[in-house]
Amino acid sequence: MIDFQRIRESVDIVAVAKWLGLEVHGGKSRCPFHQDRTPSLSFKDGRFKCFGCDASGDVVDLVAKMKDISTLEAVTQVTEALHLDECSPTPRKPMEFKEPHLQEYIDKTKEAFAITRQAQDYLESRGFNGESMLRFRFGFDAVRNAIVIPYGSESTYYTSRR
Repeated sequence: MIDFQRIRESVDIVAVAKWLGLEVHGGKSRCPFHQDRTPSLSFKDGRFKCFGCDASGDVVDLVAKMKDISTLEAVTQVTEALHLDECSPTPRKPMEFKEPHLQEYIDKTKEAFAITRQAQDYLESRGFNGESMLRFRFGFDAVRNAIVIPYGSESTYYTSRR
């Protein structure tokens, strides 16, 4: 099991920001997530916050957002780059949900996706067209503001992306 709290406490976010190529001076940097002319990205207490575009999070979120990768991939890269072997995640297969409500949840998210233009626009910006959206059976969870991606034809498990 991944000990996210231990990683957050043991990793210096400024060191990771520099590893990612950001120039940090006095706990601030120009934000890589928008056209930033002056430093608006602040690092404090193991977290980052941009006062220009409102991006925020911890060290794992910073790596995931800058490299456009999943949280698990971000944790793996951080632990490998900083040689945190004792925190390294152990690979395991995706968890399968056998609850009867799972299919109902996925069906509801697919219905919500069909009427949520924001989710459709996001996926179009990522290179998906209407046909591919239908083929992958994307859903939208309005409570979590996340795209839901079911796996397999029987939807025995899914992932989501905010």
